[in-house]
This record gives sequence, structure tokens and C-alpha cells, in this order.
Amino acid sequence: MMGSLVERLKGLSGRPRRFAAVDCDGRHIRVAYARRYGRSSRVLRTAAMAIPPGTDASDPLQLGALLGQVLRDMRIGGVGLLMNVTRAEAVLKPVTLPPGASQNEMAGMVSFQVEKELPFRSEEAVIDFTIESHYDADAAPLDAQAARGIDVLVAAVRLPVVDHYRRIAQAAGARLLRLGLRPYANVRCVNACMQSGPDATVLLLHLGADETEIDLLVGGSLMFSRSASVKIPPDAAQSGVIAESIRAVAMEVRRSVQSYLAVERAFKIDKIVIAGGTGVEAAAAQELSAELKAPCELLNPAPAAGLGVGAGASAFISALGLAIGQGGGDRLPFDFLHPKRHVEPPNKLRTMAIAAGAVLIAASIVGVTAGAVQVSARKDAAEQAHQKLIAEKENEKSLLRSAKQVKTLQQWQDERRDWLAHWTRLSALFPGAPDAYIIALKTAGTSGDWSISLVVKARDSKIITDLGDRLAAAGYKFQPGGLTTTPDPYGYQYSEEVRVFIEPDMELDLGSAKPVDRPADDDSIRQLAKAAAAEEAPAPVPAPASAAPAASPADAAETQSGKKHSGGSPPDRRFTDEVKQELKKDVLARFDKNHDGKLDSEESRAVFQYIRQGKYMRYFDANRNGQLDRDEYAPITAFLDELR
Repeated sequence: MMGSLVERLKGLSGRPRRFAAVDCDGRHIRVAYARRYGRSSRVLRTAAMAIPPGTDASDPLQLGALLGQVLRDMRIGGVGLLMNVTRAEAVLKPVTLPPGASQNEMAGMVSFQVEKELPFRSEEAVIDFTIESHYDADAAPLDAQAARGIDVLVAAVRLPVVDHYRRIAQAAGARLLRLGLRPYANVRCVNACMQSGPDATVLLLHLGADETEIDLLVGGSLMFSRSASVKIPPDAAQSGVIAESIRAVAMEVRRSVQSYLAVERAFKIDKIVIAGGTGVEAAAAQELSAELKAPCELLNPAPAAGLGVGAGASAFISALGLAIGQGGGDRLPFDFLHPKRHVEPPNKLRTMAIAAGAVLIAASIVGVTAGAVQVSARKDAAEQAHQKLIAEKENEKSLLRSAKQVKTLQQWQDERRDWLAHWTRLSALFPGAPDAYIIALKTAGTSGDWSISLVVKARDSKIITDLGDRLAAAGYKFQPGGLTTTPDPYGYQYSEEVRVFIEPDMELDLGSAKPVDRPADDDSIRQLAKAAAAEEAPAPVPAPASAAPAASPADAAETQSGKKHSGGSPPDRRFTDEVKQELKKDVLARFDKNHDGKLDSEESRAVFQYIRQGKYMRYFDANRNGQLDRDEYAPITAFLDELR
């Protein structure tokens, strides 16, 4: 009786929330069951399950079914879940906002500024941010930092990735409460387990089955993070390939340290911390401690988490950090389920409503008192003035573009850099098109520090690593970004942004530059010749007025994009059974690698991009604006569900 009363009193005062933090590395599912007490969380127990051979770890339905089994075995079925996206699935970009920007204005400013920095459209991603410095942002001089404003770190994740984790939770019979970023969960776990000085630099390595996350902490804060695609075999410690795995990890660590050195000219690693459950952590600690000349230790979060047993606890670093960070105090900065949104201040809305009402009242008074003739005359004058204003604005835009081009050319000349020569030299250093290609390119520079940023897609991570070696051998300083892996129907699944610094008056030996040979099936020369011949061809003779207009290439292009013909009826947009069967045969022939008539999650994502950018897009373009908006994704998702 007394116990029942105590439980009721607890309910009235706010019962602690229970939740499960989940982490999956492609080989194991790990769960930390915790309960929140006020402004802190306490881990109650943990559990892990090895993913059985033959299971597709990229399939959210299969992975969710296994997770549901783990939750039922722990007798916590239906509890809310916390999960993380990996570093490879997120894009991190430092952004500087104007000084004095308020909290309500920051979300809108971030979305506007980061749109041009992302390798994908902002409408296709979830964007969140936190107010903190980053190693890229700290590269500017102190006076420039004071003048530029507020440093913000932006994280963007594609919508299909967020949907992937939602479907895992749904298949497990639970609700997803939070979707964070794994490096920050790892940092939270490390800070809870050990104390470091305010200026101490800690190198944190989280070894996983398919990737290694490399983080640099300064004073307990994350200053650098990247993901390396290093696959460690399940039996690496027993099969004799442990040395090969450690060498691959050490190489990626060296690249990360060199990248950080490109900005922070002088820094010293005070400690190396290694976590993971691959079995090679102890050997990696000895190798890296000797190479980097810094003390190295294996993370044991068991005592800090109150688990009692330390064996295998290191593999739970992400799940434990996520659980600890769910407390009501200093919470983790990113949540891709509930990103920060722009909030309009209430007083501003009220002011706008009053102003709009005043304008309407004034317009009504003028309309009643003015005569019909005067109104008509004023409308004509206003229309003429409007047309004149449009013409002047177009002229102004043209002048501004020309002035900007002149200014850019003058700046390039003043910077003493032979850009054409550098393009020639870089073209000779890059691998051939069968191995890699560039999807984005831009130049940037302030205060004499000019650079070329390239986003490279390659068939293998070693191709990108070899590119860095060739750049260094040619005398270029460069800064690699995070290596990411995304499904690609053509096999170019590895991508990385490389920033090449262009020094003034840099000597270039173009005589030794030997560009790679063009592929045997390169069709660009024929296409260029065809385009040149088309420009020199005489103008076509107009057809008689009575003749029906012939279909031009532009008409055909409009038909493919779903736009209306200029001289005929609009194309058929009905997604009939015949069109559906044609699309089904097409995508299975292109993307069904197993030839079983079904698509896995990776193949479904590739088909989604193929439909969105190809000829079938018009059947789903309900808004008829030549592109697919977010509210038009549902029919494609329904079609793909039939093929899973």
C-alpha cells in the first residue's frame, strides 16, 4: 500500500523518462537502456547482438526486426529510441553569420548561406546547426574574426538517410525520439569518462567494421572530425591481417593530422584515445602511440557509466554518449528529427498586420474618392512606369555582372597567379575519367589566400588518397575534407572535397605535365564538332502558314521534361499500368544487381534519383514546374515499396 502511494507521488512530480540509445556498426547492434533523472541520465543496462551472416545491414526492415528482438529480450519493447547518423552520412560546413544576429534569425540565415555550400539541394536535406567554432572557421586572423560575426557549424543529412532510421525504429515497433550525430555522442562519452586540461588536445579514434571516425578534441570540444572508409575483417585479430588493418587506420590518421596542420600550423597531440569492438584496438594503440609520440589508452566507459564490467564496454561509446547526452542539462547539439527552425517574433507579426490593415484602409479611401477616369489614367501611368523600371533593372543587372567580371579579372591579375597554368598542371595531376571525375568546382580567397575547391567522385578511396600524394609531390598545399560514401549507379561511390591552395608566383613546370589519355569511347570531340556545325548551318526556311509545325529538338526536350508543347497538345502525364510496367522493367534491368526482381535500400535510393532526374519524372510532377518537390515524393515511394 505504501509502495503504491510512493509511486503515485512520483507520477505527480514527473516520472523519469526511460529510453534506449542504439548504435549499429554494420556488424553488431548495441543498446544502452537508460532513465533520465532531472538534469542527468543513468544507464541501467546494456545489450548487444551480432548481425547474422546473410542479413542485409542496409535494409531498415531487416535491421529493425533484429533491433526489436534485442528490445524484447531486454523486456523494454516499445520504449522510445535515440539513434545517431554516422560521420560519413553527414556534411559539416562552418558558416559565419553577421554580427548581432538573434537566435530567431539564425535558422533562416543558415539555410540561405549553406545552400551554395552543399553537394545537394537544401530541399533534399535536413539542416541543423550549433553555435561553436570549427577548425576551418578559426583559420582567419584575429582582427578578421572579430569583424566577421558569429561562427556557426552546420550539419546536413539527406532526407533518405533520416527516413532510413525512422523505418528502422518503426520495424522495431518503437518510436524514434532523437537522431543525433555520432562524433558528438563519442565526445560526450569521452568527457564523462576522463578529465583533460582546458587546452589539452586529444585524438579520438572510433574503430568500426566499415569505417573509422577520427576526431580531434581541444579542451573537451570537438574541433575536427572526419570519417575514413577502412574495412576491418571480423576475424582480423586471429586471421593474421591485423597488421594490414592497422596500417590502413594509421594512414587515415596521418591524413587527418596533416589536414588539421594545414590550418593550425602548430599543435601537439597530448593523448590518443581508442574505442571500438573490432578486436584490433590494443594493437592500433601501440602502433599509433609509437608513430605520433603520444600516450595512447583504450577507452573503458564502464566505471563512469556505472556498468561494473569493463570488458567490451569500449564498443558502446556511441550508445553511452547518446544516453548521457539525453539529460536535461548540456544536451547534444544536433537533432535531425527536430532541427532548429526560424521563429518569427510575435511583435513583428503584429506590426506587419497593423501596417497591412492601414494600407488596405488607405487604398479603400482612395478608391472611393477617386473618379473612374482618374483611376484608369493612373493605372496606365503606373503600368508604363513599371515596365520602365523592369527594363532599367535588367540593364542594371547586366552592368553589375560586367562590373563583377572586371573586378574578378583585376583581382586575379593583382594576386600574381597564373590560373590557366595552374588549371593545366592540376589537369595533369588528376586521374582519368574511368577512375574519377569532378562534380563541383569553385575558387575562393580573402586577404591574399586563394584556393580551388573541388568535389571529386571516385571508384575507390585509394584513388583519392593517391591524388593527395601527387598534389603534395607537385608542391601544392591542400586540405582534404571528409571522405563520404553514397550509392552510385555508375560505381563512383566515394566522394571528397579537396581544397588546393594556390601560392603567388608559384613556379610551374608545364613541360613535364602529361595529361592522362582520353578514354577510347570518349565522345566529347564528336559532340563539340556537331555543335559547331549546327551553329554554322543556315537558318531554316519558315514553313507555310497552312502546314503543321514540325517538332524541334526544343519541343522534344520539353516533352521529356513534362512541359507543354508550344505548337501542340501537352504530353500524356497519366501514370497508367502500361507506363508502370515499362518503368518497372527499366529500373529492374538497370539496378537489380541480384536479379531477384526486388530492390534493396541502396538500389531503391539509386532508382529514386533516376526517376527524379530522368524521363519518367513528368508522371510524378503534379505541380508541372519541371522538377519534383517534396510533396510529390509519395507516389515514387509507393512504387518503390512494391519492388522491395
